[in-house]
Amino acid sequence: MSERTEDGRTPVVVITHDRRDELLRTLARLRELPERQRVIVTDNASGDGTAEAVLRGFPEVLLPEPGTNLGAVGRDLAVRHMRTP
Repeated sequence: MSERTEDGRTPVVVITHDRRDELLRTLARLRELPERQRVIVTDNASGDGTAEAVLRGFPEVLLPEPGTNLGAVGRDLAVRHMRTP
């Protein structure tokens, strides 16, 4: 793979709860994009190993874990980590 740089103008925020397989497919596709967006995934206390799978397979992804299911508020947690101009 050629070296690419992160495009800080187009971050991607994903919130999830017990959707490991779907999330991993999404992250794999995002990784293939040439823009190399910063990806932030809030795991809303999944019980299916989502967080562990993300950490293992996608170490470049920022993964806030609130420890409880925040629902849509998980998006706010992720947004706090954005550096968009």
